[in-house]
Order: sequence, then structure tokens, then C-alpha cells
Amino acid sequence: MMSRTLGERLKELRKKENLSQQQMAVLLGVGQTAIVNYESGKRFPKEKTLIFYAEHFSVSLDWIFGLSNKTK
Repeated sequence: MMSRTLGERLKELRKKENLSQQQMAVLLGVGQTAIVNYESGKRFPKEKTLIFYAEHFSVSLDWIFGLSNKTK
């Protein structure tokens, strides 16, 4: 089974809350293009952005990075 990429995991989190890329961008204080780039793997999010994802969606950073299948 192929492991999901960081971008795929970020997209999964966003979609679970039915957020558009634009809505996610507003939450993070970035442009929509940044979200597109994170989810497609073209850019790597900053540390504070990854921490925001983990806290906002109540998942561990290990889950975001694909190091664990447990969300917490």
C-alpha cells in the first residue's frame, strides 16, 4: 500500500472539514496559491503552518508527516 504524501494528508484534513482552499488560506493568513502548492507538493509549509494544521485539526505532526497512522 502506498503511503500518502504530506500534501495529500493536508488536503484530506481540509476536505474532512469541508473547507475550500480559499477558506483554508484565510485561516492560515496565506494566499490560496500557497494551499495549492502545499497540497500538490510544490512547496513545503513553514513550521508554524504545520503546527497550525496539527492543532486546528487535532492530529499529531507524526500523522501529518506520515510517520504514524494514529491521528493523535
